[in-house]
Amino acid sequence: MLNYLIESPQTTTSQLLCLLHGYGSDEHDLFQLRSFFKDYIVLSLQAPLELGFGGRAWFNLNFDQNGIRVVDDTEIEHAERCVIETLSQFTQTHNIDNQNITLFGFSQGAMLASQLLLKYPEQFMTAVALSGYVDANSVKQDYDYRLHRMFLGHGTQDEVVPIALGRQSKATLETTSIDYEYNEYNYGHTIGEDGLNDVLAWFKKINGNH
Repeated sequence: MLNYLIESPQTTTSQLLCLLHGYGSDEHDLFQLRSFFKDYIVLSLQAPLELGFGGRAWFNLNFDQNGIRVVDDTEIEHAERCVIETLSQFTQTHNIDNQNITLFGFSQGAMLASQLLLKYPEQFMTAVALSGYVDANSVKQDYDYRLHRMFLGHGTQDEVVPIALGRQSKATLETTSIDYEYNEYNYGHTIGEDGLNDVLAWFKKINGNH
């Protein structure tokens, strides 16, 4: 079980928004966005790994002799299990259906959010992935993703996760049947106002509030 922050709306709802923060941050970061999602139970998870400078991570980032980032697949799988187990217990306690869970990740959290949806489509239907990367190996070959939805947003000036990876992520989703939206923004590794506004508009669209 992961630690988390939670905010529930004043009215009864079965909609859950699960926030997955980026590398070196913590559960307080994305939780600042909760006021934009007042119709959701907002659950901001704390990543399992503690970093030396006080932040946290879903998995470590290492570099090979050529300076290329490499990750440990076992750490990613551990992070996936942690999220799945935490959400499973929470949704059972609060009687929330899997179809009402939306994953919302930034940077490393975005990679995790997209990977969870693609690898475990029976458990997750909707995801927002900002300034992250969609791993093509996460796609289940020949799976029908037509009922699944994903929003991808990426800054063209991103100095941490280059825009080339965002465009590669879009190309990966094009090989699937998933219903997705992809947008680029003229800023760096952040969630800017334009991107947030597009996310909110997308939420209204998928929930039938045009």
